[in-house]
Amino acid sequence: MKLMKRFYLLTMLLTLSTILLACGENSLFNSEKTFKIISSWERNGIVNHFNGGTNIGPLNWFSVEGLYTYVRSTDEIVPQLAYGPMDHISDTETIIKIKENAKWHNGDDFVAQDVIAYYYLNHTIATNYMMSIDKIDDKTVKIVWNPNRLPVNSVKELLIAQDRNGTVQYNEFKTYADIAIRIVNESPSIPDDSTTWGAFNKFSTGSQIAELQANTAAYRAHNPSWFVATGPFKLQKVTPTQMIMVKNKQHWAADLVEFDTVEVYSSSDLNQTYNMLANGTIHYQDGLAPIDTLNAILNQNQNLVHLKMFDPGAIGIIFNLEKDYWTDKVREAFQYIFNREEIKNAGNPYAITSYKSILGMAPSEAERWTGDYYQDVTNYSFNQQKATQLLEEAGWTKVNNKWHRNGEPIKLYMGVDQNHPGQSASAEAAQAALNGFGIDTVLIKTDGSNLYANGTAEDSSYDLVVHWTDLNMSFSYPTGSLKQFADVYSRYAHIPRFPADMIGDDGQISPLSNRINLVVDDLKNPGGKIQFSDVVDILYSLPEDRLEDTIGSLIVGISKMNIGVQFYQNVTGSFIDVSMIDGVPLESYWSVDRNVTYVPGVNTEEFFLVAKTNLHYANSTVFVTGIYKPTKEK
Repeated sequence: MKLMKRFYLLTMLLTLSTILLACGENSLFNSEKTFKIISSWERNGIVNHFNGGTNIGPLNWFSVEGLYTYVRSTDEIVPQLAYGPMDHISDTETIIKIKENAKWHNGDDFVAQDVIAYYYLNHTIATNYMMSIDKIDDKTVKIVWNPNRLPVNSVKELLIAQDRNGTVQYNEFKTYADIAIRIVNESPSIPDDSTTWGAFNKFSTGSQIAELQANTAAYRAHNPSWFVATGPFKLQKVTPTQMIMVKNKQHWAADLVEFDTVEVYSSSDLNQTYNMLANGTIHYQDGLAPIDTLNAILNQNQNLVHLKMFDPGAIGIIFNLEKDYWTDKVREAFQYIFNREEIKNAGNPYAITSYKSILGMAPSEAERWTGDYYQDVTNYSFNQQKATQLLEEAGWTKVNNKWHRNGEPIKLYMGVDQNHPGQSASAEAAQAALNGFGIDTVLIKTDGSNLYANGTAEDSSYDLVVHWTDLNMSFSYPTGSLKQFADVYSRYAHIPRFPADMIGDDGQISPLSNRINLVVDDLKNPGGKIQFSDVVDILYSLPEDRLEDTIGSLIVGISKMNIGVQFYQNVTGSFIDVSMIDGVPLESYWSVDRNVTYVPGVNTEEFFLVAKTNLHYANSTVFVTGIYKPTKEK
């Protein structure tokens, strides 16, 4: 039945694609100088600035900028509104020069006061490490870093590069910026020996907090008459179904940007996206499709290529530790049940199989940051005899080829996001493996928000979920992965947390309040212990040797807990229409086979180039650096 459904979907895809292609084929060059994509945004209308709380969709890529940006997975830092590189004039001071021709979309100069307003209104992670940010002149700012929480220079640069500074024009938000600056400056300074964190080393109290919260709410609700941004494309039109951006002719890189228009269609329907790729309606789409669908799309649209790139995330199973099924022996047994190569092939045949448990980060990052400690991470295998032995030691019995516990047959409920093709296919393969092994498993498919709400709730109906097990949505420094683990995946696993109202030694709410309570062995100091939530916030400040010891202890410790099962490290991709876009890398590969299976190795030249083709990774970088150009008539 599943095969028939898949065949029917694929047949419909090909039929519709053929009809649409017959109605109007693409020209052989991009005469309109237009870049066409599909995305989604707030259907009820966006607030006209990045921090307004509405989904602004592709404006994130084409209109919004920072002083710098970083490319996800490669950590390459690309100057945007600033000249590069940053100038670290001392351990605690960094100078940033703003480009003379950096301007807002309304034509005003982008200046130092805009940068200051951005940080005081948004209190990004970077401000937790700052003492102040000061204006030297209209085009120069100086960051003074907190000597008690001093990041290493590479982290300083990445912290700044993840911020979208070109989203707060001081003149537009002056009322709110002035209030925020006053409240912060009037707030008490945090003592040197305190473990409390606060923007600009300040900690507001009482009425200050209430005033700051009210001011922040008013700032976010403020709806300017223009979309406040600086990027290479300006918002011209937005409706529930279409967004049009036009070239910003005053942009600092206008001479390098050769596209005139970005045209975006609204949809969150994967089948519609596949159809629009197949019939040439859109020129780009990130991600992968099931292999049969991917090949069908490429066969139907001879102008499309598909590139693959490294993704710092792993997909697998997370156990709900609230359920009394999951004893130590049972969690260990589950490491041996699955043929992970088969599950990887079902979910993403281009990915990298992993036989490890959950680590707190993807295998490639764990290996990078743990040094020799990585050899202490257990590499499991497909060994159902071993799984059987461990389950029997845990008190489970097999009767008529069905596993029982306490005389009752086992039935597990597994949740998955039905809208993620790789996770959904992996879950189907995992369900088949468990049923085949004698563990009855019911697969519950739902959307991502319902999966999270149910999967993290107390008394969740899920015994386990198939999901990201380890993922870094930030730059590749280990803090990003570990915070994602703490904030998201540990909640699916129901790892114990400190009380939400926990009071510290100073009589205030403790910094550990509502954070995960996870203790591992300190591998550098035998007999010692490391509390995860004590160290995750100071990783940016640790010298290289201490960082490796700390991360090694955390990763080995988490792996020994067997919180879940990694199936594979993900690989993602980019569909690109090379009849419309010039400058697409790896031409020597895609001119031979348009389904490029080659994944560039870390730190190779191609590694950096291919990552930039993914707009989720690099936003407008391929446009403002002149890599992408509209194709011309030959």
